Amino acid sequence: MRTELSPKGINPVIMTEQPFSKLRSHYRIQIQKLGKWIAIGVCDEKFKLDDPKMLGTRKGSINCAYFYQMSSVNAPSVHKLQMYGERAIENVAPLSENDIVDVKIDFQTNRVYFFNNNKLQGYIGSTQTGLIEGKIVPCISMSVGCRVSLLNPNMFMEMELNQKIQRLKLQEDSIDFIYPSEQFPTRWQWSCDESKKAESIDISNYGMTAKRSTSSGSNPAVMATAPFTRLSNYFVVEVISLHTWIGIGLCDSSFVLSGSKTLGQQMAGINSSYFCQNAIRKLQMNGEANVVDVEPIKAGDIISIKIDFDGNKVLYFHNDRLQGVIVCTKNILQEGKIYPAVDLSVHTEVMIRNMDHMPISISQVMID
Repeated sequence: MRTELSPKGINPVIMTEQPFSKLRSHYRIQIQKLGKWIAIGVCDEKFKLDDPKMLGTRKGSINCAYFYQMSSVNAPSVHKLQMYGERAIENVAPLSENDIVDVKIDFQTNRVYFFNNNKLQGYIGSTQTGLIEGKIVPCISMSVGCRVSLLNPNMFMEMELNQKIQRLKLQEDSIDFIYPSEQFPTRWQWSCDESKKAESIDISNYGMTAKRSTSSGSNPAVMATAPFTRLSNYFVVEVISLHTWIGIGLCDSSFVLSGSKTLGQQMAGINSSYFCQNAIRKLQMNGEANVVDVEPIKAGDIISIKIDFDGNKVLYFHNDRLQGVIVCTKNILQEGKIYPAVDLSVHTEVMIRNMDHMPISISQVMID
């Protein structure tokens, strides 16, 4: 129960200790007392517990909610399903005291389903990022006076929800429920095309995650399906797991996907990366001087790469902090010719995060 007023603009959240998994993909709560608003849903560890943005609307984090707000006397109440970067589902059933809300993640289809008193209200399909087991937790944000209780679903409840979801899937063949957000010029995805992906790298979550699961191949790499342009001149990667080394950067179509040199060192074409291996930490580009002693990369880190086409430069960020810039003096960085890319050691996995905006604009970066 939330009992005290917080500072103006703050929306406190509580999370469970255990994350979602395929074996534990559902939670159920009952609303015992309802205040002015409540948001029931899911989020990742990057969601701030005290933040002006509501659950389901905050950028930089995977977060989604069944949201209800009691408006003024002359205005209708707001009740909808919302996720940052996705189109909201409006006019779902309003929440009331004693209502039971079920939230279920389908990792296979990358969706979050919401139920009110056992009636399916709809789902949000995450088109901007992958829903990863062990990374998403149940959470609730509520106004003063709200009180909820966590219920333990049994096997029969789970079967009933699964049947409702399955019936919905059978009706969807001719309906497109996916609405990519208009605010992202390009929805980045890792390519499954053999001309852009080494054989030993696996792609999953609708092209969001790339993982090297075998030791075969020399320095295997994967490229994105679409190239950089002035409208889509950056991309963001979260490191899910890391073994011995990683290279996150860019390359052109002449890059050898399984070569003796890593991304940023190959003599073929334009290729560059934020590269880390044990004590080696550097920004590297074929034919240019390296930028050394950047921050080491670890699991959970966010790496952002941005191209300044006018300045012929590549900017590298680590957890939203600029690590350095490489000025391309040997080649011209051309729109439509250069692709996001990663180079992975065995048991290393990364996820594209389309929902993130670049942490800082080029105009705000001081470059000597």
